[in-house]
Amino acid sequence: MKSKKITLCMLFATILSCGMLSHAANIKAVNFIHDNSIRGCKVFLQQEGNNYFSPVYNQQQTIEMWVRMSESFDATGGVLISTKSAFVDDPANDSKSGGYELMIQPNGWARATFCVGDGGNDIKWINTQLLAGEWAKLSMVIDGNKLICYKNGEETVNETFSAPIAIGTGDLTLGANPNWEDGEKFQGMITDLRIWSVARTKEEIKSDLDYYFTSKRENLFLNWNMQEGEGTTLKNLMHSSRNQAEIVLINDMDETGIEWADDSGCPIYEEGSSSIESNIKQQLAYLCGSNIVLQGEKIENAALFTIDGRLIATLSHDLTIDTSFLPTGYYIFKATIDNNPVVLKFNK
Repeated sequence: MKSKKITLCMLFATILSCGMLSHAANIKAVNFIHDNSIRGCKVFLQQEGNNYFSPVYNQQQTIEMWVRMSESFDATGGVLISTKSAFVDDPANDSKSGGYELMIQPNGWARATFCVGDGGNDIKWINTQLLAGEWAKLSMVIDGNKLICYKNGEETVNETFSAPIAIGTGDLTLGANPNWEDGEKFQGMITDLRIWSVARTKEEIKSDLDYYFTSKRENLFLNWNMQEGEGTTLKNLMHSSRNQAEIVLINDMDETGIEWADDSGCPIYEEGSSSIESNIKQQLAYLCGSNIVLQGEKIENAALFTIDGRLIATLSHDLTIDTSFLPTGYYIFKATIDNNPVVLKFNK
């Protein structure tokens, strides 16, 4: 197999790819598509009548999930996860709340809300460093009144709130505000959600970063690995019947309204299968320092685009590309290698 090299100068952040691992497992995901509030869904775990719900409001817990925010031009911010609801000690008071909420923007900034003390809202804007169009593992550690976030196992946020989370009366939702508020519906994909009943360390988070579980774990309260690929029920790995989630559809649409991504491009693998690291040498394209190395016999349609899809330049396959002329922003390199599409996203 021949290698061709395209040099990209002035790259200051990690470059990620979609579809680069030619032998990685086909990982499924729930795709949250919201078209003018007509089409879409949210994942929903009901608290009422559920005797096994209480760890959702633990003052020590870790929420982990793989996330890919939509890179479509009209994508807006939306609620990634929420337990925000009426305050348990004063549920009739609309000015008081319990729980927490994370509403994320396509640029990676997020509105983090802790409902604290006697039901007041403590809101902070945090930079998760997630990028639209990339798959990344987001880990949120809640430890009393502290919120620590990690992207792919590296700390990005360390914030202290005025008090620990107050208990709410509501449910756990993914992908939309619990009240379906306009402008707060997440656009993108989510897979492999885990909620631990402990505040995990950085080392613990990194230890199982790259695969989804097929067996139970100590202190893992629930795990929806989202590998069903069909239907409206998400099974909980930790118990055969408890805390299974429902996918709820906007406007009571039938099951066809759910967007299951059968080959999402998420760079993880099944526990016990061949690791992604063992397949790196088989990638069609990868980053080596400041170079993009392409491996294949047939390389076509190499081009550079803005993040919203506007063509910047068509590239010859043996050229060295100097990107110093590009203004600060997000960019995409695309090519077809041995009839396989390759996409590399980067910012500078």
